[in-house]
Amino acid sequence: MKKILILLCMTVFATSGILAQDKSLNTKIKRKADSFAKKLKLDNKQRDNAYAAFMKEAQSLKDIEDLKEEDSKKYREERKAIKAKADKQIRKILNKKQKKKYDKMKGKKKKKGKKKR
Repeated sequence: MKKILILLCMTVFATSGILAQDKSLNTKIKRKADSFAKKLKLDNKQRDNAYAAFMKEAQSLKDIEDLKEEDSKKYREERKAIKAKADKQIRKILNKKQKKKYDKMKGKKKKKGKKKR
């Protein structure tokens, strides 16, 4: 019962935030959630929760955007914390098999992003 109530609250929170969001951001997050759902074979409930987590992450990142110019060190710290929180939320909705695949996906992304010197 608690889980249902929490999910309902998350859905209400996500949808109320969506109404105030920029359409292009909504489209971008929807595509990200759909792609994520396809790669990890998420069910509809998981996809919706992933969408809510991605939307919250995007809004939080948007909220700290002004720090980028003012205090880059603080911006990096805040960004890292936001990303970690979103990762934690995503991991909560995945089963063991999906978590394993998610970890592999993240590992490839890290390798891909590192530059050779």
